Amino acid sequence: MASTQKKPAKKGGSKGTAGKRSAATGRSKRPIRREVGGGVCLALAVCVMVGYFETDGLFIQLLPKLCKGLVGYGYYVMAPALVVAGIILLWHRGRPVALRTTSVLLLPVIWGSLGHELFCKVDFTASMGIIPRLWESGISMTSGGVVSGAIARGFEAVFGHIATMIFFILLLLGLLLVVFHRQIGALWERWRNRPVYEEPAPAPQSASKGQQRPAERPKAAKTPRSAIDIPLDDGPKEKRPGILSGFFRQKSSDQRTPDQVWTEEREEEPRETGEVASPFVEDPFVSTPPPVQPAAAPSVREGPFSAMPAEEKPFSAPAVPSREEAAPQESEPPRRVSRAAAKAEVEHAAAEVGAEISENSGREEAAYRYPPITLLNQSTQGNPAEAGAELRSNAKRLADTLVSFGVDAVPGDVVRGPAITRYEFVLEQGVKLSKITNLADDIALALGASGVRIAPVPEKIAVVGIEVPNKHVSPVLIRDVLESRTFVAHKSPVAFTVGRDIANNDIVGDIAKLPHVLIAGTTGSGKSVCTNSLIISLLYKSTPEEVRFIMVDPKMVELAPYNGIPHLLIPVVTDPKKAAGALQWAVYEMMKRYKTFSEMGVKKLEEYNALAERREELKKMPTVVVVIDELADLMLVAAKEVEESICRVAQM
Repeated sequence: MASTQKKPAKKGGSKGTAGKRSAATGRSKRPIRREVGGGVCLALAVCVMVGYFETDGLFIQLLPKLCKGLVGYGYYVMAPALVVAGIILLWHRGRPVALRTTSVLLLPVIWGSLGHELFCKVDFTASMGIIPRLWESGISMTSGGVVSGAIARGFEAVFGHIATMIFFILLLLGLLLVVFHRQIGALWERWRNRPVYEEPAPAPQSASKGQQRPAERPKAAKTPRSAIDIPLDDGPKEKRPGILSGFFRQKSSDQRTPDQVWTEEREEEPRETGEVASPFVEDPFVSTPPPVQPAAAPSVREGPFSAMPAEEKPFSAPAVPSREEAAPQESEPPRRVSRAAAKAEVEHAAAEVGAEISENSGREEAAYRYPPITLLNQSTQGNPAEAGAELRSNAKRLADTLVSFGVDAVPGDVVRGPAITRYEFVLEQGVKLSKITNLADDIALALGASGVRIAPVPEKIAVVGIEVPNKHVSPVLIRDVLESRTFVAHKSPVAFTVGRDIANNDIVGDIAKLPHVLIAGTTGSGKSVCTNSLIISLLYKSTPEEVRFIMVDPKMVELAPYNGIPHLLIPVVTDPKKAAGALQWAVYEMMKRYKTFSEMGVKKLEEYNALAERREELKKMPTVVVVIDELADLMLVAAKEVEESICRVAQM
């Protein structure tokens, strides 16, 4: 028993002795494990950075390949992470750095996982061959590699794609805070306690010069001031040069402010010109009156004020308002018009437009004479022989091309339009339409055209049309369509024409069936040409008793030539406020007409006019056509008023 108790005591004594030796050795010799680790990290960082440029060397080639295969996209931040880890280990100063070193080495792994979620386009399914695929795709920099890609795939399987990306982003931010030894609370307090520039108090005005500075504007409500500010008043001079004042350094005494320069120029101006300022000129910025020439001095200047009678009292300069009194006389900023005031202005403009329309409609006008058709240009006929030769050549090439590709089709009609010619082919039974449409590029190449369009011909059985652009485009003038039977025989008084289609048929529309038209397009696409064609068509189709115009032209150049035509209710409107009033009048007129239709038991304007022909006490109502050029410009100036009127008319 005794012997067994003494042995542990000896062991303990030996351990204590060894501990004391190690402590003494530790105090005498400092371990260099961290320095060695820091040097290794910096050396690896240099090798990785050299590997970015694909240089020679066995180790330089193997190390980037290994990094790419493990972390994929994280290879780009591997070198900076190793540099930061080496700096942390070398400059540790005896502090614990294990957590910071681990965090900085985890950055490439998390970055590779986040890059895998964001940029990887390959779907890696869970199988035995996923690790070799991740390795190969990581080397080719198309995934997160084996480590980062596996982590990303695992998190995505558990939490989903969006939650995984948010988690990795937050984890990256947390690692960066740990690496740089920062805390969110400390950063927030540092931002809250940042230095704020305070404007120095204005110095009292100097009365030695006998002048005041220009009147200042009245101070507005408190607004957040910028950190960069240049005081223009003379501030206190007790600050030593070189001391920071806000963002700028203290200005030297030789530097003059704009206020001082302006005051000196005002003082030197009479001396430079050699003239005496007239006492009858008021200067609201000068408090002392200008000097008046003494009575004994001979008069040098000639004019109505050169001589002063002796019996009259000497002239006293008018009282100059002080700075506080002169401030309200300055130009005030443009006031914002309230909603009620804008509405009142529009209603007033609508009343003026209504009065002007009533005055114009009350005048007796002479019988309307349609403008002669000779005012319009007539199109010139092209060379029919050349056009026929082009048609025959294209038809033969098309037939040969279809036969060469094994398409059984019989040539049919050829319809030549102004810009496009349609070649029709009758398909044999069993031939699919897709077999021809797939040959569009080959057909265009055979014809030497920029492109062709292949589509079925409406109202024809088993007929397909190949539309080929004409080499010589025939312009379509409005006179050609106005003289056509389609337009002349149209029954509607508000019929209009816009040209011809690809089958050379006249296109004639009816405003009664198309009450709201918005013509849009890029610059030079023909918006103004279409608008002018619509107006000219109505002038040649209807009388002022049938159609009336309200034209709005904020640009003031497009619709100006129509001023003076008898169809106008008012001259072409160019003022935006008056335009809003004209549209408001159109709304009132629409509501009044609906009420009249309700009383007469009719639904349309045509029915009311037919009833007015049978009843003498009723008067026919013309169709009111509102033409607005550049609606976008009008909406910029008076958006609310114009939008309300247009929506009201369009909805009803």
